[in-house]
Amino acid sequence: MAINLGTLYWVGPGDFVRMNTDLESLEARICDNCGAEVVGRFCHVCGQNAKNYESSLWRVIGDILREQFDLQSRATRTFKSLVLHPGLLAVEFKANRRASYVSPIRMYLFSSLLFFFLVALSPSDQSARVFSFSVDTNSYSLQSQENEVEESDPSTDVNDEESAFQFQETQRKSEDFADDIEPVRQLLDDRTNQLISEILIRTEDSPSRQLLLGHLVRLGDKEEPSGIDWWITPLVVKILHDFSRLVEDVKNNLALIMVILLPWMVLTSALLNIGKHVRLVHQLVFWMHMFTFAFLILSFELLVVRFALKGFWWTGFVTLATYLLLLVHSYMAFHKFYGGGHLAGIFKFFLLLMVYFVALLVAFFAVVALSIYNL
Repeated sequence: MAINLGTLYWVGPGDFVRMNTDLESLEARICDNCGAEVVGRFCHVCGQNAKNYESSLWRVIGDILREQFDLQSRATRTFKSLVLHPGLLAVEFKANRRASYVSPIRMYLFSSLLFFFLVALSPSDQSARVFSFSVDTNSYSLQSQENEVEESDPSTDVNDEESAFQFQETQRKSEDFADDIEPVRQLLDDRTNQLISEILIRTEDSPSRQLLLGHLVRLGDKEEPSGIDWWITPLVVKILHDFSRLVEDVKNNLALIMVILLPWMVLTSALLNIGKHVRLVHQLVFWMHMFTFAFLILSFELLVVRFALKGFWWTGFVTLATYLLLLVHSYMAFHKFYGGGHLAGIFKFFLLLMVYFVALLVAFFAVVALSIYNL
């Protein structure tokens, strides 16, 4: 119920909106947009604000700034509710109290665009590699970390925790590799061999060249390579040929993954809470708010870790704190919206988390596979 308190208009618990009570705002006038009679601030037909901008530029700018930065504005009230009162926005939407807050779809789109924009801009950490390259420029071979390493030079040893494979110095000369990999290349298609040739002309210290030679030498050393080896080799070649493009394609498809996960989470939570008779549209709004907060908090983490504090040793604690906050906030929102006891709520919440991460992994690998296919 709304109560008029003079210049204050009560719209909900703890929320007061200051209204213009000038007599002019209550006078009937004609809407310039649709021609309907207007009483109050907005036209009841087309929704246009009845404000007249035939005034000085500074007054118009001042009105815009006041609307955008007013502490009682919808954007400010929505952000405060989203961060400080988990689940409140979805509860308010379910109760059909929407006018005081920014629409869920606008919040979701803004936060997702901000997050993916920062992901695209974030610098890649070149020091974090899956493989460690400690090789002589003229000779090397690929050894599994489980195998005994022969003639190892202590200065080139790689820690087992840092790399799944090691390149160790041997007595082979670089020209011997052509003979070693030629039998393997004869069993590959022309397109794959073309990509191999383009990789081999790169500099000798090129990681992609070293990895490719190591893979082909290992394959040639096998007495009978398996079918999986022949299936995976063209994929390895395509990835090493243009790894940066693969990374960019995966980044560009992150938004697609989130679009797929949103309805998936709505349907899963609806099945888990089928006895509560919550409408799908209300659950969709709830998960929009959940994803919005996740995008915003992860955007903050990107700004701090990848830009502001890049290189500091304690940025790992910032990341850990971010994910813990996201976890606690998400459960509080889940419990407030769906209600019930904490024991059942925690069980359903962690079940949803498991479903979410499984779906995320499946979608991620599907995007990676699609990106590799398009290389």
